[in-house]
Amino acid sequence: MNYINKPLSINLYPTKNFFLQVGGQAGLAISHKEEFESSFNFFDVSQEFDLNKFDCRVNVGASFKTDSCVRLSVRYHFGLGDIYDDGKPRNIVLQFTLGFDL
Repeated sequence: MNYINKPLSINLYPTKNFFLQVGGQAGLAISHKEEFESSFNFFDVSQEFDLNKFDCRVNVGASFKTDSCVRLSVRYHFGLGDIYDDGKPRNIVLQFTLGFDL
């Protein structure tokens, strides 16, 4: 699944080099492809699901920035809505970032 996402986060700075992030994110699904392989050779299983086009998520995270402007961040996104109507799956993302501030 590929999404175009627009996050909106608030950064809270308890110290100069450490900050916490809290916010939300809206996503619009632009493409969808799934592959399923069955371990049973007796029959082929094929099933398609209708993807919900809109996804809303909550984001939480933390970042540490060194005095030499290297940043290490971790962020967790969890979906509030279901991806499909069948089975109630949700989007969950764990994101790690290594960056440099100029």
